[in-house]
Amino acid sequence: MVAFLLPFFLLTLQVDRPGNEGDSPPPVLIPSPLEMIARDSALGSAETEVIRLYRHLRPALVRVDYQLGSKGDASAEGGKKEYFVSGVVVQETAAGCLVVAPGFHGELQATIQITDFQGDHFSAKQLATETVYGLSLLEVSGLHLEPPPFGFCQTLPVGSFTLVIGNGFGLNGSFSLGFLSGKGRRLGGAPELLQLTNSLNLGDGGGLVSDRRGFLIGIAMTSLREAAQLAPTNAVPQGRAHEMSRAEGVGFAVPVHEMLATFSEFLRPALPNSRPLLGVSVQVTAIEPQLRRRLGLPSQALVQVLQVSDEMPAAQAGVQVGDYILGFGGFPVESLECLQTAMDLVPRQGVMVLLREGKVVESTIVWRTGPNEKGAAGGRIPEVLAVPAIKDQDKDGG
Repeated sequence: MVAFLLPFFLLTLQVDRPGNEGDSPPPVLIPSPLEMIARDSALGSAETEVIRLYRHLRPALVRVDYQLGSKGDASAEGGKKEYFVSGVVVQETAAGCLVVAPGFHGELQATIQITDFQGDHFSAKQLATETVYGLSLLEVSGLHLEPPPFGFCQTLPVGSFTLVIGNGFGLNGSFSLGFLSGKGRRLGGAPELLQLTNSLNLGDGGGLVSDRRGFLIGIAMTSLREAAQLAPTNAVPQGRAHEMSRAEGVGFAVPVHEMLATFSEFLRPALPNSRPLLGVSVQVTAIEPQLRRRLGLPSQALVQVLQVSDEMPAAQAGVQVGDYILGFGGFPVESLECLQTAMDLVPRQGVMVLLREGKVVESTIVWRTGPNEKGAAGGRIPEVLAVPAIKDQDKDGG
């Protein structure tokens, strides 16, 4: 461990030693050549990138203070309860913005105050609540902040970097760097959660969870330790509450696509004026266990190409019927959702990684765009045609 740290933190100790020890000046610390080199190292570049991401994302995090009292009983101040959580700006409006945060339920009257990153205060009202994840959608007038771009965790493999910004213990804007350590987890009645190694403390609930590119992938929920201490007994496996209360580095977040689906009546994520056309129909197909082990593939099934349309980008790039799509534009493709999300995020062109007859090949896809088709909710109609197929039981790595 010491040998690892020395190249980055070594300082040279230079001491003048005159004849009389009593006259010896205090030591002077001078940066060593090794320290000077470390400033321009890969670690230094990574540090710069993390700092840039934090500064970019921090304004989208707010503090939400609730003052709760029973409806129809606004008399005694002593009957009111106050608590705070974190919140994330998810959409701009003409009057201000919309914020998602942990909410309150039941017969309670609430006064809600929002504090932005500059310390300014704004009043808010609750538009909607849901009980599965315990989230609320708040409307804040006068607060004009840009939401972070949305990302989708389906494209993130376990092991990806995760950045969390929250207000743990009232320390507003606290930041932690961790990893995505699981997907599709369940805690009590909350399904499809992201599991994180980031430290989540009281007050971090509702915090911003980002990937390394600065895309919002989730809303911080709770740590396993906090859940064991605060959740009802039916949310903790029988006889394991004591073990879970000592858990470290196990946190959970609500995926951004679940949040968007929950509040779809109010949230309208910006869609491009045109959509990419690939020119394929695909389905999820099981692969042979021997091939899976040989290539080290994480899933029991892959997205397979069933049909390729003539004179379309896929055909022009050489994509063939029977190919398995492993990745696109740097994003792993483990499901139909992964492929559609990658199509949304990849710019004018991207490299598609294919498995063809047991060999990995690459093709460069150059987009052709068509008019954006809108459904009932104003969403995009996927150009990738999904054929019903088996469900990938191994997407969770378990």
